[in-house]
Amino acid sequence: MQEFLITLRNEKTRLYNRIGWFIIIINCALLLYLSISSNEKGIRNGSIATLITLAIVLGLYLYFRKTKYCFGLHPFFFFLILGWIKNEYYWLAVAALVFDLLHSIATAKKVINITKEGIIYSSIFKKKTGWQQLNNLLLKDGLVTIDFKNNKIIQQAIDEIKTSVNEQEFNEFCRQQLNK
Repeated sequence: MQEFLITLRNEKTRLYNRIGWFIIIINCALLLYLSISSNEKGIRNGSIATLITLAIVLGLYLYFRKTKYCFGLHPFFFFLILGWIKNEYYWLAVAALVFDLLHSIATAKKVINITKEGIIYSSIFKKKTGWQQLNNLLLKDGLVTIDFKNNKIIQQAIDEIKTSVNEQEFNEFCRQQLNK
């Protein structure tokens, strides 16, 4: 069975990662403030423990960042959430969880899977579309264009490093499926 996987380019990943780091730094500053100014020993110790844990995670992040074992920002958010829960700041834990989920959605790898049954477009949720719902599907000059019969068009740049698809073979396959 012939199948094509096309990875879409996300040109804003770097921006989203910077925003994620900014949110982590703000949380660390709040924890540092709590560790210095709090009168309660439990909150002070919890804040210091969370900051030490985040420093260890940062060291591991920097050590593994150029290897196959690199990881994203999830461990930072995870330990921030645990730290806020330990200090009984539940609303900050929920805020950190929301930011982690938004970061995950924004930086997720978008893939289009094209098979004889149809196409599966992965966005927040996977959308399966049959060939009978399409007018055209075309790959040309690094852009994939999906033209639906309801006049909706999706056109996005592909990640040519992660996608190795022969344009003529792909377009011929799509033409055959559309003519069935």
